[in-house]
Amino acid sequence: MPKYVCNLYTDNSWYKKLQELENLTFDSEAAAKFWFKRLYPLGDLKFSGFHATEQHITSWVTLNGKDIGDITISSD
Repeated sequence: MPKYVCNLYTDNSWYKKLQELENLTFDSEAAAKFWFKRLYPLGDLKFSGFHATEQHITSWVTLNGKDIGDITISSD
């Protein structure tokens, strides 16, 4: 079952301990999006939709036109 991992560029999840990473990992795309919406309830939050990159399947997140993070699908 795929997992959805949220990542803020100001607090990169790639360098977090496993326990911290579990708090950023969700069972659905909707739950991952909701995590961002709770953090930024008043901004113009947009999701790019998922795209395959060389290593991951990622949806980039912008807030008021600025890149702030991403959601990556993990099959682990």
